Amino acid sequence: MSTEIQQVSDWLQQLDGTGGALFLDENGRCAIIGDGSFEVEIYAIPNDECFYVNVTILPVPSEKAADFFEQALVLNLFKQETMGAALAIDPQDRSLVLSFSREIEHTTLQTFANIIDNLLAAAAKIREQLADECNQEETTSETLTYPHLMPFTQLV
Repeated sequence: MSTEIQQVSDWLQQLDGTGGALFLDENGRCAIIGDGSFEVEIYAIPNDECFYVNVTILPVPSEKAADFFEQALVLNLFKQETMGAALAIDPQDRSLVLSFSREIEHTTLQTFANIIDNLLAAAAKIREQLADECNQEETTSETLTYPHLMPFTQLV
């Protein structure tokens, strides 16, 4: 097992309250159901300096898909609403995914735990916002909720 996979597996086992049932498999993958029934996939690839986390938020609706995509892209702006993660579409099951990566070397157990918690919180908020948007009768760009934008001076 590579050191990258071993490190992420160690974090998972330390966070697991059931005696070490969480770990990365031989392919460097672990899939779990997180808070709010979110599917969370954690990956570490041998000889790659990063670990990856994907949280499946909800399926892309067959109706009003353009409105759904517009709202998802708005939420992706500056990555404020996504807590630094990116929104993407999983082409295999056509679902919206919150995707995040970070260097293993610059991560501690506490940071890893915070990342998972923050991604689940962001996924819950995004799911609620997009589900509300999809359930509205009429959606126009004027009714979309835009994230609070920081002045450029604060971004530098």
